[in-house]
Amino acid sequence: MNRKTKILAVLVTVIGLTAMTAEATLACSGFREGFRRGVIFGRGGMGMGSSGLVPFEMRQEFRADFREMSEEERQQLRQARRDFREGQRAAIEEFVGLSREEISQARRDGQKMGEILADNGKTSDDAAEFLTERADDRVDHLVTWHELDTAEEQTLRDRIADFVQRILGRWFGDD
Repeated sequence: MNRKTKILAVLVTVIGLTAMTAEATLACSGFREGFRRGVIFGRGGMGMGSSGLVPFEMRQEFRADFREMSEEERQQLRQARRDFREGQRAAIEEFVGLSREEISQARRDGQKMGEILADNGKTSDDAAEFLTERADDRVDHLVTWHELDTAEEQTLRDRIADFVQRILGRWFGDD
């Protein structure tokens, strides 16, 4: 093997290992749809975080507004968000009937969120109602935090049903 071929082989191996590590991290992080980002159903895809409910353009406006805030205002907003997330975490633990650690362990063991809910006496209708309530609560907070007008608020509220159906599809579907 010449030098270029060896370097290429090493790079392919490193890239492959990096990809496998990333996949393993996602698979083993447990509760991929939950708690990772500090929002109920975060990093593994569209969850309660802004990426699932809030349109991209609106998120960009939020970021611009955040950059224009004073440091004190930023800290206040961060604290309000932390408090909100803690409330959301407590709500899901109460709804499921398990602690965050128990849910994470079940996810690491390969259970889908729908299976965890079913094992704890919850149906997809119960989950839909819960997710809708949580999304409504999230919109209420976004309206307050970002001083949204009625049209912007309605844009978010119009997205809730589709948002809830996407999450239910992940939780109870075949993917």
